[in-house]
Amino acid sequence: AGAGYFLVAQTSLLQNLLDVFSPSPVVVNNVKNEAPLPLPVTVIATAKIASISQDYDITKLTVYSFSKMGDNAAYCAPKKIGNKIDCFLNDQKLDNPYNYKPYWIGASPDGKRVVLLYLDPATKQSFVFENGKEGARYEGTITSPKFSDNSKSFIFVVMGKDNKNFVVLNVKSFAPHDKIYGIPTFSSDNKYVVYGARDGQDLFWVADKVE
Repeated sequence: AGAGYFLVAQTSLLQNLLDVFSPSPVVVNNVKNEAPLPLPVTVIATAKIASISQDYDITKLTVYSFSKMGDNAAYCAPKKIGNKIDCFLNDQKLDNPYNYKPYWIGASPDGKRVVLLYLDPATKQSFVFENGKEGARYEGTITSPKFSDNSKSFIFVVMGKDNKNFVVLNVKSFAPHDKIYGIPTFSSDNKYVVYGARDGQDLFWVADKVE
């Protein structure tokens, strides 16, 4: 820090160094500027993948996501009358048996798995609701949801009320840690889940095997 302050303070020395190693550009007058070459134009095709019924208030469209290929859209919206939240995959209405809305929704790359994440306001428990079935409930908050590229695996992090963090792969919970850093991701061959972690003063990388 002291050395940094000294260098910044010596403005004349710093300027001299800049003049030697990065001299000011020479300005040449009376050079006619040529018009820049036109950039290539990329035409992006427009595809309609979903139509939202006029029964829903699209100005209040809530949690939504798009598949990696852009051919699936998962979203939720409230009805204009009654304000009930319904969720969809493209034009297909999904089962939503709760009177509170999910805070995340996502579809697997192949469109066969649709996952919604909920936080029960009464119990303060988080849980996964996949393809019409409720999964395990957790004493904490579910974060960092992610599908594998082959759609076979779904991972997320549970930030427990006991201040422990752990990764869940489908229904399997991996070892808890004091802290998980970054967003867990899959290895290129989809055989491992990789992330940073801390236990006590030890910082390390974790590679949990996908089975």
